Amino acid sequence: TEVAALYARTGITKLNRLQPTIAFDAASDKGSVQSNVSSITWAHTTGSGSNRVLVVGVGIQEGAGTVPSGVTYNGVAMTEATSARKNISNTNSSIWYLVAPATGANNVVVTFSGGVTKSWASAISLTGAHQTTPVNVSGGDADNDTGSLSTTLTTTVAGTMGVDFVASQDASAAFAVVAGQTNLGGQEESFFGAAFSRKTNTVAAGSNTMGWTASTQAKTQSVVFIAPAIMPVRINVSNAGAPGTANLVAWH
Repeated sequence: TEVAALYARTGITKLNRLQPTIAFDAASDKGSVQSNVSSITWAHTTGSGSNRVLVVGVGIQEGAGTVPSGVTYNGVAMTEATSARKNISNTNSSIWYLVAPATGANNVVVTFSGGVTKSWASAISLTGAHQTTPVNVSGGDADNDTGSLSTTLTTTVAGTMGVDFVASQDASAAFAVVAGQTNLGGQEESFFGAAFSRKTNTVAAGSNTMGWTASTQAKTQSVVFIAPAIMPVRINVSNAGAPGTANLVAWH
């Protein structure tokens, strides 16, 4: 209705939406699997691109319901987007995010609500992300079957970027991404394995899947699709057949 009113008032004949683009900035991880710790810390370097978002994935082999109690970057608290847990193995995966993270090398600190047997975490920074509601959709899955693990979610806007994190109780997980995803790294150790990935390209609105193949049982997967930044619309204006000027207005 707002667009129709704009047509009537101004004589607009065409709206050209500039294509939003989410781009990969950098990835990092803790390195080796951590054993019997209450927190883990590593440095992630964020570039200076516009409309930044930082996404952190955390996997743990826990006991007595232990979960990540908080994640910070440069001392700023991150928000949990989603998590998944496999009760039979006490394996937990979760994804956290932060809009407009500080640039440069800063520490990611993951704190647990209690001691964990095994843990591993990783991070990815992106540019071109929505700065108000960066998570378009999130979810996860957990199963006890040997073989593939996947989560299908319905994105509501075009140009989202999928990011996911998987964890397993089995060191022989041998996680491998399916077609259309880029593996950002992983680690395996006795009775624990984890890995992190992103979509190789942004995706269209609709049903989108992130998945892995693995030889292990008792796996969990957490998934988010990051929304693109609000982009301007170029308006071509004509008045009584005479060409007008081009203007930019916000696209909501």
